[in-house]
Amino acid sequence: MFGWSVARVVGDSMAPTLLDGDYVLARRHRGPLAAGAVVLVRHPSFGQIVKRILGRDPGGRYRVAGDNPLSTPSDAIGSLDGSLVRAVAWCRVSPSGVQRIGAGLPAVESGTPPDSSEGNR
Repeated sequence: MFGWSVARVVGDSMAPTLLDGDYVLARRHRGPLAAGAVVLVRHPSFGQIVKRILGRDPGGRYRVAGDNPLSTPSDAIGSLDGSLVRAVAWCRVSPSGVQRIGAGLPAVESGTPPDSSEGNR
C-alpha cells in the first residue's frame, strides 16, 4: 500500500499510548530515527513488536521499550539494528477514533487520510 501498513496491537506493553486491540497505521522506515518515535520492529526472538525508540547505544543500534512500566525491559529486548525497524507509527485507530501518535501532535479526524508528503517524524 505505497509504504503504508496496518498492524493490530496485541498486549499492553505500549499502554496508555496504544491499547490491546488498537490498530496502528505505520509508514515504512526511511533514514535515522529520533528518540520518542513509535516503531514496528521485526524482533528476532519476539516477532513483530511495537515499541518506542529510547535512543542509540554507542554502536549506533536502537534501544527500544514499551510505554508501560510493566512491559519487557529494554535490556531484555536488546539493542536493535536499524534494519529490524520496519515502519514508523503514524496514528492509532481505536474505538474512540483516530489519533496521531506523538507528543503534541493534533488528533486527526476519523476518515481523514494521512498526508503522504509528511514523511516520518
